[in-house]
Amino acid sequence: MERQTVTDIRVVEREADLEYFVNPDGDQPPEQVQQAMTTYCETYATILREEFPGVAVEVEVGETNGGTFIYVNGVQFGTFGSYTLEDYGEFSGAPEEINTLAERIISRWPAES
Repeated sequence: MERQTVTDIRVVEREADLEYFVNPDGDQPPEQVQQAMTTYCETYATILREEFPGVAVEVEVGETNGGTFIYVNGVQFGTFGSYTLEDYGEFSGAPEEINTLAERIISRWPAES
């Protein structure tokens, strides 16, 4: 398989999972939860732009059928069920790296709001 240059990255975080991450006790007001999810997505996008300069990046909350969906140049990868982060060298391991970069957010949480 020929290696491709990464030109765009789109990450869709499963809404229910991210909501639980930012509000594990379920005791925060909805507007605060929404702001925390927005901050999470913005922070993740910033980290991705730093690691993949010149690449179009989008991180959003949405409905997935489980886990996180990662799209590299429109090709879908995922972290749940039959989805995988294995790109077989097509994007030089970018899907796995993109997923791993989320740990930088987790290690700094809770985020300042």
